[in-house]
Amino acid sequence: MKTRNVSRKVLSFLLALVLAAGIFNLNIVQAEASKKISNACAKAYARKINSLTKKNPKIKGYSFVIVRDMNKDGVPELLYNPRDTGSLPEPWTVYTYKKGKVKKIGSVSGSLYTVPGKKNKYKYEGWFGVGCRACGYVTFGKSKVTQKKEAEYGGMPVEYYLKNKVVSESKYNKFMKKFQKSMTEKRAVKATDTYNIKWTAKKVKSIM
Repeated sequence: MKTRNVSRKVLSFLLALVLAAGIFNLNIVQAEASKKISNACAKAYARKINSLTKKNPKIKGYSFVIVRDMNKDGVPELLYNPRDTGSLPEPWTVYTYKKGKVKKIGSVSGSLYTVPGKKNKYKYEGWFGVGCRACGYVTFGKSKVTQKKEAEYGGMPVEYYLKNKVVSESKYNKFMKKFQKSMTEKRAVKATDTYNIKWTAKKVKSIM
């Protein structure tokens, strides 16, 4: 009787391991699938980035790119920013690849962070002028990018806003503490410096 009980426990343990391994492998496959990009798309993006960077000074830390499936439709988007740093950074121009062509679908400002449980929704935060900082949400659709501001501060003297309404500094800080909680380095959308890079399809694939 004891031998049977031990055997059942061993079988149950082995079955649990098999199921866990299956789930783990499934997660890996899904993660790899989300990073796929066709050769044609990668080549087109490489040409586009090379074309865009020719218009800007070759200064390290000046222009950046992101290649990522932002809306989870199976086609990675290309985000390009000619000046991501400083008190007056430029917005990201967002492109997608459709029917053999690179098409602009919108723009977005600020640093981007993934949102737990959301596929195509991100948090953003950044400077929008000298002494003016704002944050909110960005939603990436298949053909449109929507940016919604939640909070900002700026001016002399400084004023604080929530949903475009003036609020007290304490109320603003309370909101920001909660809003920024998930905006960790781990959730930051990775951007790559274009400094001195000759972009190829292989290089585009390497930054996804």
